[in-house]
Amino acid sequence: MSTPLPSNYTIAPASTAIDFDALDFSSDIDEVAAPPYDKGRIVATNPVKSRIRRHLTGHYDHYRSTALAELFVLRDGDTPIGFAACSTYLHGYAALDEVSVDRAHREKGLGAALVDRVVQWARDNDYEGVRGETQHDNLRACALCERKGFTLGGFDQLVYATHGIHAGKVALYWYLRFGSSRAMDELSGGPEAA
Repeated sequence: MSTPLPSNYTIAPASTAIDFDALDFSSDIDEVAAPPYDKGRIVATNPVKSRIRRHLTGHYDHYRSTALAELFVLRDGDTPIGFAACSTYLHGYAALDEVSVDRAHREKGLGAALVDRVVQWARDNDYEGVRGETQHDNLRACALCERKGFTLGGFDQLVYATHGIHAGKVALYWYLRFGSSRAMDELSGGPEAA
Protein backbone atom coordinates (compact mmCIF):
# COMPACT_ATOMS: atom_id res chain seq x y z
CA MET A 1 0.00 0.00 0.00
CA SER A 2 1.37 3.39 -0.95
CA THR A 3 1.91 6.03 1.69
CA PRO A 4 0.04 9.26 0.86
CA LEU A 5 1.98 12.51 0.91
CA PRO A 6 0.63 15.53 2.79
CA SER A 7 -0.57 18.12 0.25
CA ASN A 8 2.39 20.52 0.52
CA TYR A 9 5.00 17.80 -0.16
CA THR A 10 6.09 16.46 -3.55
CA ILE A 11 8.48 13.79 -4.79
CA ALA A 12 10.00 14.11 -8.26
CA PRO A 13 13.19 13.11 -10.06
CA ALA A 14 15.99 15.64 -9.64
CA SER A 15 16.34 17.79 -12.74
CA THR A 16 19.25 19.88 -11.46
CA ALA A 17 22.06 19.41 -8.96
CA ILE A 18 20.86 19.63 -5.35
CA ASP A 19 23.05 20.40 -2.34
CA PHE A 20 21.68 18.66 0.75
CA ASP A 21 24.52 19.73 3.07
CA ALA A 22 22.37 22.25 4.98
CA LEU A 23 19.84 19.58 6.00
CA ASP A 24 20.00 17.60 9.24
CA PHE A 25 19.82 13.90 8.44
CA SER A 26 21.25 12.82 11.83
CA SER A 27 19.53 10.35 14.16
CA ASP A 28 19.59 9.72 17.90
CA ILE A 29 20.90 6.25 18.75
CA ASP A 30 20.20 4.56 22.08
CA GLU A 31 19.84 0.95 20.92
CA VAL A 32 21.10 -1.26 18.11
CA ALA A 33 19.83 -4.39 16.36
CA ALA A 34 21.18 -7.56 17.95
CA PRO A 35 21.86 -10.98 16.46
CA PRO A 36 20.48 -13.27 15.23
CA TYR A 37 20.16 -11.55 11.87
CA ASP A 38 18.72 -14.62 10.16
CA LYS A 39 15.00 -14.53 10.98
CA GLY A 40 13.94 -12.20 8.14
CA ARG A 41 13.45 -9.26 10.50
CA ILE A 42 14.97 -7.58 13.57
CA VAL A 43 14.09 -9.80 16.53
CA ALA A 44 16.09 -8.17 19.33
CA THR A 45 17.85 -4.94 20.23
CA ASN A 46 20.54 -4.01 22.73
CA PRO A 47 20.78 -0.68 24.55
CA VAL A 48 23.88 1.43 23.90
CA LYS A 49 25.22 4.68 25.27
CA SER A 50 23.14 7.47 23.69
CA ARG A 51 24.78 9.25 20.79
CA ILE A 52 23.95 11.03 17.58
CA ARG A 53 24.41 9.17 14.32
CA ARG A 54 25.78 11.69 11.85
CA HIS A 55 24.89 11.43 8.21
CA LEU A 56 27.50 12.61 5.75
CA THR A 57 25.75 13.92 2.68
CA GLY A 58 27.26 14.59 -0.64
CA HIS A 59 26.22 15.63 -4.06
CA TYR A 60 24.25 12.98 -5.86
CA ASP A 61 24.71 14.17 -9.44
CA HIS A 62 25.84 10.71 -10.58
CA TYR A 63 22.29 9.43 -9.98
CA ARG A 64 21.03 11.90 -12.59
CA SER A 65 23.56 10.96 -15.25
CA THR A 66 22.43 7.44 -16.17
CA ALA A 67 19.32 5.53 -17.12
CA LEU A 68 20.33 2.92 -14.53
CA ALA A 69 19.85 5.22 -11.53
CA GLU A 70 17.52 7.92 -10.22
CA LEU A 71 17.51 10.58 -7.54
CA PHE A 72 14.07 11.45 -6.19
CA VAL A 73 13.88 14.75 -4.33
CA LEU A 74 11.33 15.34 -1.57
CA ARG A 75 10.22 18.96 -1.34
CA ASP A 76 8.16 20.99 1.08
CA GLY A 77 6.79 23.51 -1.39
CA ASP A 78 9.92 24.52 -3.34
CA THR A 79 12.40 23.59 -0.60
CA PRO A 80 14.29 20.26 -0.83
CA ILE A 81 14.00 18.42 2.51
CA GLY A 82 14.96 14.86 1.61
CA PHE A 83 15.73 12.35 -1.09
CA ALA A 84 15.86 8.74 -2.17
CA ALA A 85 18.69 7.47 -4.38
CA CYS A 86 18.29 4.24 -6.32
CA SER A 87 20.26 2.36 -8.92
CA THR A 88 20.70 -1.00 -10.60
CA TYR A 89 21.97 -3.85 -8.43
CA LEU A 90 22.85 -7.46 -9.22
CA HIS A 91 20.57 -10.34 -10.17
CA GLY A 92 17.70 -8.21 -11.45
CA TYR A 93 17.29 -6.10 -8.32
CA ALA A 94 17.10 -2.35 -8.02
CA ALA A 95 19.15 -0.92 -5.15
CA LEU A 96 17.59 1.42 -2.63
CA ASP A 97 20.88 3.18 -2.01
CA GLU A 98 19.75 5.84 0.40
CA VAL A 99 16.66 7.48 1.91
CA SER A 100 17.03 10.61 4.03
CA VAL A 101 14.52 13.11 5.42
CA ASP A 102 15.47 16.27 7.28
CA ARG A 103 14.99 15.83 11.03
CA ALA A 104 12.43 18.68 11.24
CA HIS A 105 10.13 16.89 8.75
CA ARG A 106 10.10 13.36 10.19
CA GLU A 107 7.18 11.37 11.62
CA LYS A 108 4.93 12.27 8.68
CA GLY A 109 5.37 9.15 6.56
CA LEU A 110 7.74 10.92 4.17
CA GLY A 111 10.46 8.26 4.31
CA ALA A 112 7.83 5.61 3.53
CA ALA A 113 6.58 7.67 0.59
CA LEU A 114 10.15 7.92 -0.74
CA VAL A 115 10.57 4.14 -0.47
CA ASP A 116 7.24 3.70 -2.31
CA ARG A 117 8.55 5.92 -5.11
CA VAL A 118 11.72 3.81 -5.44
CA VAL A 119 9.65 0.62 -5.46
CA GLN A 120 7.48 2.08 -8.24
CA TRP A 121 10.61 3.05 -10.19
CA ALA A 122 11.85 -0.54 -9.86
CA ARG A 123 8.52 -1.94 -11.05
CA ASP A 124 8.36 0.55 -13.95
CA ASN A 125 11.84 -0.55 -15.03
CA ASP A 126 11.06 -4.30 -14.79
CA TYR A 127 13.32 -5.19 -11.87
CA GLU A 128 12.65 -8.39 -9.92
CA GLY A 129 12.59 -6.50 -6.63
CA VAL A 130 14.46 -3.98 -4.49
CA ARG A 131 17.49 -4.49 -2.26
CA GLY A 132 18.45 -2.05 0.47
CA GLU A 133 21.19 -1.82 3.07
CA THR A 134 20.88 -0.46 6.58
CA GLN A 135 23.24 -0.69 9.52
CA HIS A 136 22.54 -2.28 12.87
CA ASP A 137 22.59 1.13 14.57
CA ASN A 138 19.95 2.62 12.27
CA LEU A 139 16.81 1.09 13.72
CA ARG A 140 14.63 3.77 12.07
CA ALA A 141 15.72 2.52 8.66
CA CYS A 142 15.32 -1.12 9.73
CA ALA A 143 11.78 -0.45 10.96
CA LEU A 144 10.95 1.38 7.72
CA CYS A 145 12.14 -1.60 5.67
CA GLU A 146 10.03 -3.96 7.76
CA ARG A 147 6.92 -1.72 7.47
CA LYS A 148 7.31 -1.58 3.70
CA GLY A 149 7.44 -5.39 3.43
CA PHE A 150 11.18 -5.96 3.04
CA THR A 151 12.72 -9.15 4.44
CA LEU A 152 16.09 -9.14 6.19
CA GLY A 153 18.10 -11.44 3.95
CA GLY A 154 21.61 -11.23 5.31
CA PHE A 155 24.31 -9.29 7.11
CA ASP A 156 28.01 -8.48 6.93
CA GLN A 157 30.07 -7.80 10.06
CA LEU A 158 33.26 -6.98 8.14
CA VAL A 159 32.21 -4.55 5.39
CA TYR A 160 32.78 -1.52 7.66
CA ALA A 161 35.80 -2.94 9.54
CA THR A 162 38.25 -0.50 7.95
CA HIS A 163 35.78 2.32 7.41
CA GLY A 164 37.03 4.83 10.01
CA ILE A 165 34.14 6.24 12.06
CA HIS A 166 31.89 3.42 10.86
CA ALA A 167 34.18 0.62 12.06
CA GLY A 168 32.24 -1.95 14.04
CA LYS A 169 28.92 -1.43 12.28
CA VAL A 170 27.04 -4.41 10.91
CA ALA A 171 25.54 -4.06 7.43
CA LEU A 172 22.01 -5.48 7.17
CA TYR A 173 20.64 -6.38 3.72
CA TRP A 174 16.90 -6.11 3.04
CA TYR A 175 14.96 -7.49 0.07
CA LEU A 176 11.56 -6.79 -1.40
CA ARG A 177 10.71 -9.29 -4.11
CA PHE A 178 7.97 -8.65 -6.62
CA GLY A 179 6.04 -11.89 -6.50
CA SER A 180 6.38 -14.62 -3.96
CA SER A 181 9.10 -17.15 -3.38
CA ARG A 182 9.18 -19.99 -0.88
CA ALA A 183 12.63 -18.98 0.40
CA MET A 184 11.52 -15.41 1.13
CA ASP A 185 8.26 -16.60 2.71
CA GLU A 186 10.18 -18.98 4.99
CA LEU A 187 12.53 -16.19 6.10
CA SER A 188 9.69 -13.79 6.84
CA GLY A 189 7.33 -16.34 8.41
CA GLY A 190 4.90 -15.81 5.52
CA PRO A 191 2.25 -18.20 4.17
CA GLU A 192 4.68 -20.83 2.93
CA ALA A 193 6.67 -21.03 6.18
CA ALA A 194 6.85 -24.45 7.75
